[in-house]
Amino acid sequence: MGTIIEDLYDHEGWLDAVLNDGTETSAWGAPSDHMPVANPSNVVGLRPSCECGWRGTVIEHRGDYPDDDRHDELMKEWHILHVQPLLQRTTPSALTADHEALRRRLYQLAEERPEAALQEVRRLLAWTEEITQIAVDRARGDHGASWSDIGQDLGVSKQAAWERFGGERVGP
Repeated sequence: MGTIIEDLYDHEGWLDAVLNDGTETSAWGAPSDHMPVANPSNVVGLRPSCECGWRGTVIEHRGDYPDDDRHDELMKEWHILHVQPLLQRTTPSALTADHEALRRRLYQLAEERPEAALQEVRRLLAWTEEITQIAVDRARGDHGASWSDIGQDLGVSKQAAWERFGGERVGP
């Protein structure tokens, strides 16, 4: 069993054993008919791996399966180089569910009390402008996102993203 990250369910990570014949396996223990099995005598290295096909660097290792601390240390490469970039672009599933619930309630409000719905839409537009600016600033500053990346995420060209968010802003 590997490591599963919430919202990245198709990216389970684990350590593959690299065997002395060059093959790799995630099976440790007793021999098996369907895949090679790692045991202390035939393991020469470990490699962090992901079910999507991503493979990390082979780290020299001999002997038994690593203890929890060593396992976590070896899995850092998977987490830093593979998982973190994916999480940057993955909306939490709970937030997606919240969006859908809010959308349904606003549709109902628009049908029953259209003027109240307009007021709520105005609030949402103000929030989205503020949140978009914060997200652009963080993506550019903290994560090194390019204007192409930001344009793609917003569904506009890199020029449109830069024109809207890249110039000097007036105010806080």
